[in-house]
Amino acid sequence: FGHIQTQSVLMIHYGTFADATGPKRRMVCPPDPEDVLAVEAYDGHGNARAWLSRLEQWSHACGWDSDICLQVACVRMTGAAQRWLDTIKLRTYDEFSSRFLERFSITQEAAMAQLFACQQQLQKSTYEYAARFCMLARAAGLKEDSLLHRFISGLLPELQQEVWRKEFCDIDEIARFCEYWLSCNHMYSIDEINCYHSSRCYSHHLASDD
Repeated sequence: FGHIQTQSVLMIHYGTFADATGPKRRMVCPPDPEDVLAVEAYDGHGNARAWLSRLEQWSHACGWDSDICLQVACVRMTGAAQRWLDTIKLRTYDEFSSRFLERFSITQEAAMAQLFACQQQLQKSTYEYAARFCMLARAAGLKEDSLLHRFISGLLPELQQEVWRKEFCDIDEIARFCEYWLSCNHMYSIDEINCYHSSRCYSHHLASDD
């Protein structure tokens, strides 16, 4: 199975550079399949930073550029890591490494704690709040849609009131509704924003003192 995966990646990478209809870039020889399979598979468990460091060291030793390194990293994902990879789109190795560490460098216990403290910030859209909430839920090993009540309780107060009146089945649906509602209502004045921000910070301060 590993050889099938490796050959698939090598063909994709080779085609990217060799296709005359694509961007005109230098021809890059595909890496040796044995070198690719020498990279330890990552299943979403274990030290993500250490795994990424070993990949980069091996990539340097093999003379791979960042495009090959990205392809190799992707093909060596298995299990939970492969499922995560299937949900996102990546263009560069830097993007991969950043999102990989964001997803897997956090422990399950830390993700759980952050999840239940996660709230929508005034400067952030509902989509951004939803993305962070779902990322933490996955890192905590929980299904996002089983946490609808927790997600709603982290919304801005006015949005909570509107959402509780509806019957939503998933977080994406809630996020779309909230952004639509906000665009129609332009709900905050500067004074309201400052007042709300101060009260929320004060409440957080009291909670941390406890």
